[in-house]
Amino acid sequence: MYAICKVVHPSNQVEHSIYCNFYNYNEKNLITAGLNQLKVYRLIRINEDVDRVGKDKIDDIDDDTKSDTFDQDDLFDIDVKNHFKNVDNVKLVCLQTFQLNANIEALNSVSFFGYNRDCMLLAFNDAKLSIVEYDPSTHDLRTISMHYFEDDDMRPGFTSFIQPPIIRVDPENRCAVLLIYNKSIVVIPFRQNIVLDEDENAPFSNNPSNPNCTMVAKNLPVLPSYKLHLNNEQYGVNLNNIIDLQFLHNYNEPTLLILYEPVPTWSGRIAVRQDTVSMMTISLDVHQRVHPHIWSLTNLPYNAFAALPIPKPIGGVLIFASNSLIHLNQGLPPFGVSLNGFNDSNTSFPLKTQDDVIISLDCCRAAFIDNKKILLTLKNGELFVLKLHNDMTRSVRTFKFIPIGSSVIALTISRCEDEYFFIGSRLGHSILIQYKEQSDYNESENFKSKTIDDRISIAELIKNGYIENGLTEDQFLYGEDYCNSQKKIRSENVENEEMDGYLDSNSLGPKTSNEMIENEQESKQEENEIDLIRRHRNNLLEIRHDSRNEKFSFLLRLCDVIYNISPCGSVCLGEPFIENMANHRDIDVEMITASGHMNTGAINILQQSIKPQIETSFKLPGCFDCWTVFGPNYHSEQDTSVHKYLIITQEDSTLVFQVGQEINELDQSGFVTQNSTIHVGNIGGNKYILQICAYSVRLLEETHELQQFPIDIDSPLIHASIADPYAVLMSEKSIILIRLKINITNGSACLVISKPDLSTAKSPIVALCIYKDCSGLFTTQTRASETFNMRKATVKKTKSHAAPSITSTLSAAVTIDEEDELLYGSSMASFLNNSNLNSSEINQTEEDEEENVAKQKNHKIPIVDKIEPTFWLFIVRENGVLEIYTLPEFKLVYLVKNFPLGLKVLVDSVQTTDHSFQNHSDISSSMEITKEILVCGMGFKQSKPYLFARLEEDFFIYEIYPYFESQVDGHLKIRFKKISMNYQFVRIPKSYTPQSDEFDGVRKTLMFRHNWLRIFDNVGGYSGVFLCGFFPCWFFMTTRGELRAHPMNSDGMISSFATFNNINCPNGYLYINSDEELRFSVLPDYYEIDSTWPSIHIPFKRTVHFVNYHLESKTYVIVSSRLIEITKLVRIGGEEKDYDPIEADSRYIYCKTEQFELQLLSPVNWSLIPGTLIELDEWEHVTSIKTVMLASEGTTSGLKGYIAIGTNFSYGEDVTNRGRIWILDIIEVVPEPGKPLTKNKIKIVYCEDQKGPVTAICQVQGYLLAAIGQKIYIWQLKESELVGIAFIDTQIYVHTAMAVRNLILIGDVFKSISLLRYQEETRTLSLVSRDQKSLQVYACEFMIDQNQLCFVVSDSNKNLIIYGYQPDNSESLGGTRLLRRADFHLGSCVNSFFRIRCRIPFKFIDDRLKQIYKKRHITMFATLDGSIGYLLPITEKTYRRLLMLQNLLTTNIQHIAGINPKAFRCIKHYQNELMNPSKNILDGDLLFKFLNLSLSEKMEIAKKIGTTIKQIYDDLQETHCITCHF
Repeated sequence: MYAICKVVHPSNQVEHSIYCNFYNYNEKNLITAGLNQLKVYRLIRINEDVDRVGKDKIDDIDDDTKSDTFDQDDLFDIDVKNHFKNVDNVKLVCLQTFQLNANIEALNSVSFFGYNRDCMLLAFNDAKLSIVEYDPSTHDLRTISMHYFEDDDMRPGFTSFIQPPIIRVDPENRCAVLLIYNKSIVVIPFRQNIVLDEDENAPFSNNPSNPNCTMVAKNLPVLPSYKLHLNNEQYGVNLNNIIDLQFLHNYNEPTLLILYEPVPTWSGRIAVRQDTVSMMTISLDVHQRVHPHIWSLTNLPYNAFAALPIPKPIGGVLIFASNSLIHLNQGLPPFGVSLNGFNDSNTSFPLKTQDDVIISLDCCRAAFIDNKKILLTLKNGELFVLKLHNDMTRSVRTFKFIPIGSSVIALTISRCEDEYFFIGSRLGHSILIQYKEQSDYNESENFKSKTIDDRISIAELIKNGYIENGLTEDQFLYGEDYCNSQKKIRSENVENEEMDGYLDSNSLGPKTSNEMIENEQESKQEENEIDLIRRHRNNLLEIRHDSRNEKFSFLLRLCDVIYNISPCGSVCLGEPFIENMANHRDIDVEMITASGHMNTGAINILQQSIKPQIETSFKLPGCFDCWTVFGPNYHSEQDTSVHKYLIITQEDSTLVFQVGQEINELDQSGFVTQNSTIHVGNIGGNKYILQICAYSVRLLEETHELQQFPIDIDSPLIHASIADPYAVLMSEKSIILIRLKINITNGSACLVISKPDLSTAKSPIVALCIYKDCSGLFTTQTRASETFNMRKATVKKTKSHAAPSITSTLSAAVTIDEEDELLYGSSMASFLNNSNLNSSEINQTEEDEEENVAKQKNHKIPIVDKIEPTFWLFIVRENGVLEIYTLPEFKLVYLVKNFPLGLKVLVDSVQTTDHSFQNHSDISSSMEITKEILVCGMGFKQSKPYLFARLEEDFFIYEIYPYFESQVDGHLKIRFKKISMNYQFVRIPKSYTPQSDEFDGVRKTLMFRHNWLRIFDNVGGYSGVFLCGFFPCWFFMTTRGELRAHPMNSDGMISSFATFNNINCPNGYLYINSDEELRFSVLPDYYEIDSTWPSIHIPFKRTVHFVNYHLESKTYVIVSSRLIEITKLVRIGGEEKDYDPIEADSRYIYCKTEQFELQLLSPVNWSLIPGTLIELDEWEHVTSIKTVMLASEGTTSGLKGYIAIGTNFSYGEDVTNRGRIWILDIIEVVPEPGKPLTKNKIKIVYCEDQKGPVTAICQVQGYLLAAIGQKIYIWQLKESELVGIAFIDTQIYVHTAMAVRNLILIGDVFKSISLLRYQEETRTLSLVSRDQKSLQVYACEFMIDQNQLCFVVSDSNKNLIIYGYQPDNSESLGGTRLLRRADFHLGSCVNSFFRIRCRIPFKFIDDRLKQIYKKRHITMFATLDGSIGYLLPITEKTYRRLLMLQNLLTTNIQHIAGINPKAFRCIKHYQNELMNPSKNILDGDLLFKFLNLSLSEKMEIAKKIGTTIKQIYDDLQETHCITCHF
């Protein structure tokens, strides 16, 4: 069997983060890495005055009503409230996303001497390192250096390595080290000197004509790398099991601290061997490759796991251990504290008891607030501020831990500017927080604060600060207009408390003083509960302050959130419970995933496409386009823009409707109704209406005609573009510019018409649009030169070994600085240092300090200001030339040749001398005609312009970015970068076969129209672009800065689209579908649109282990757990259990275990159903849950759906495990008054103990199959009892089981998979075949294609393997051995599979293809990294063709950081196997990159493999259409 594997939902987790100068030295950016994605963010400050009227949906924080829980006077005084009124909202804006061909294991940055920006160091498994930097010419990453260390001599003899590579960079950017294979250290030196020309005083510039710039480029910044040989003879120690590496501050040469464990131990052997960790510090002379030993220390606690270097004035290093914290410094005695009671017996290292806290630092992350304060985040999400107190000898004497709050479980933490910290997580959302102390307030804002109560929600803190002004938080941050428009969508009278803490067992909503009103309408209740869920989602940060510390006050604020759905431990499919939803699909399902851990536990409801919620619809035959316009008084009583007129055009006439409470057709109006309409839009600040017909233009005020003039040209108008106050009309031969002119004296308006002369080119114009620029990127002014990294050039020459002359004064200063600071402290050393400097050096020092201050000011977070708009005209000619003109001067300022080729980067042909893209005869003849272009500003304040282009069979999206390197007077300083993250089809699919001539006529009309692309504003609070056609799609962008593309394929082809805001359809839209129905719709408000897929995130504040859908009751079963302390041990003697209490002191940290419980979830409002909670016994863990169809005589089908659960009592390793089988039935009862969700209850049908742990459950032909211990049993349910039928012995531990008819596939934790068969006639369960090799199985599932059946397995090495049962093959040994048919390295651990048959993409499709699709199943998977993908079986002919395409793409597409996709997708094993990779699985992510290549590249690749571009498009389009579920 052949298959194609593709990831359709990328991972959003954050594993690494740094804050560096990514683009230039004028700004800093946050770089995050998760799995194989690299994202670049910019911090922006959104001021209230700037964003008073927000049209984009900026955040998800709802309008909170005043709560009765807290009194605002108890929390803040009047100065705090005044402070909150002046707080700016800081947000993260995603600027770029880079997808690599391997998982990023380590990330760091370095500043090279003479470069314009910082470079990034990326490490990959097993031992690869790449250095990349941003390339402004291509708006992409450029690889500077690649290093490969996967040689056998580098490996210490092991085949598996738990610890990934570690990158550390010297603080002075002199070198970097890479730890690989847990033992080997590789040094990468960096160049510190440059060979100057004769004129050594020549200034550095980024002008290419400057020879110094080319001189800098000639010197490679990276010197040859080498391995650090740390032999036992030289250093006297055995450097094995390296735990961490760190460079220390304040040393002349790079000084490396190595934390290692020569002889390992573990917690079970500390009575025999303890304090096994040691540290050693060496100096790296990277030029001479000499590494002298400086100082070392042994007998550190065995559980030390990390080191953190401390800058001046303290210096030294902090050693983090699970139960202690130790400060070490050269020449000073160590100082350590014990943080809990475990250190009394497991270490002999001298530690002082820290009385104020009882914590464990295991898995903690740290970032410096300043040189003496550290922000700590623990493994449970707790936030602490660690203060270091030192004496005059730079020795730390006291640690002070201050609890400040709790947040997400952190995997990385980075400091962004002075007050802002980014916390990245893979077990929950990543957040940006602000932390300020009282001293900072006193300097600028006279901050005063009272004691803050324990565990107060951050949303509550912010809200109470605004209550005095009578504004909600949304109104304060985003403007009252925006909030009023959002209130239309939500319920208007929501008055509930803030969600604080976890919920009770009967409801997902908060506990209120009064029960819900019984006579309230059910729809209002549903909206309220959904609103509560969305508010609870933002409760990601809580404040926790020690009430005993009255003098310490601080601000802790949640600024922004990066949403994440990982880890996806359990996945199921369910039916959507949304009424009035447009759906033309044959299968309508939604995906539910369980994610998070403990406090971040949640479930996510995912939809791949937008499903319009229909308000009403009308049948309008013959109508193919529509527009909505405002009237002169376009504001309603609520001060919200409301549309007043609806214009619908037919082939030879126009219909005009007045919209209000009702929709009425106007028989008499000033509109042209006898002819069809080309375009209608508002102009003059939405006061006037401009109607454009084929031969006339009419200006109206409401329904009164103000001006009309005929268009006297040779050909009729075919297209128009409006950008107030301009409008450009296009015919087949010319264009016309219209400008609205208003008389100031009498206020009258008229249109001024001009016909520009653009006949310099003989080629006619085929597409145009007007762009109103509010971003400030469209400018013809040159910018000042970028700054180079010229940090301390004279000092660099002094330190360089290549420079012969060394200044004695500087040398003496350095010596005094090192020796005197060690002897007398930093203050005395600075005095001695300054006394040896002459006046010129002092002046130079002051200038350097002023320069540093100015540089720090440049790094402050920018405030987004208003930009005076400018207007630009984009035109595309038939010969493929894109031209940009200024308006109204019509001055040519940009020209791009061969625009329809779809080049990766569009450059100004005047600014470049590159002629590699000139028209060739073969390419010119096949170049498509541009049908439509649209330039639109997206994101916050429309600050990110994008160019959308639709061709005959292709679709492009270009991001416009600034480019100042080539400065030509009078031309725009921009370039266009093609976005490769999205693929959008516009061509007619191959399988489309219309059966109606009337429908085919609609298709032809749609194909020849120009306006498929429609700009929408404030649809459900969002703005963007909508694409009509056969594959309609929404393009959104909010302040997060990521372009979201969500298809809307649930209603077929869409011929027209328009925004529609009405009292009956607030902030909605209307469209005409393929059935010629005009539908008025709104976006589902409870879906988070600004994400990879539209989703709903429902937090549970506990770990969700399983989620399962019960079809008959249409409810979900949720299995979750919370942590409880273990205060007693269990001893079982016979049938009785004895409990021995744990004797411990006050500083003992109790171990915790999971307390499981089960409850039903309703999809009506995504809340837990009251009265359905089942708490499992103590120590009982749920291992498996399935919805099973068991034999029943009470149903017509003979089967009834039950919930089967397998559990295990985990008492400990000394107690034999036992488990239970639960069989639950979900029944319907009479609901309680006012609680309609209580109609469902859980009935326990069966619950009995078993002889072993129940580890896997499934159904087979109406019977229950359960894996109990090392046996598999088949049971029959009779009269609430399980009767055994058959059993079989299995391997070690079966944890997953799937069944198709009478075939059962089981997966063992170590012994791979086995295929069983149940024969009902003889009631026997037998082994058919099994995999003979050892394999650690994570999950398994069937793959079905027609009459072929295979088995897909995910293993611990992040591979996907397909097995087949082929008894006729001699290698199968008569069918007893499963053969490996295909393998593929995914790079993520798959914990859950599910199957769904292929989607029927169209109503009109060939019957033969329909039957093939119905018998072909898609095997989808969700990974622990948060990504979702599929495996699709394909035919051998398609596989051969796409395999050749994949091989060519591997060598023809740029590989970021030099990572080869072919090597990455090859199956990986920790142990070498005596077999070759089977392959036979195509990389769908790589194949779909073909769609983003230029036309010349597509033609060249298609020619090499002997096919056509159309054939490749057909294959990829078919794959996309039949897998586009949800």
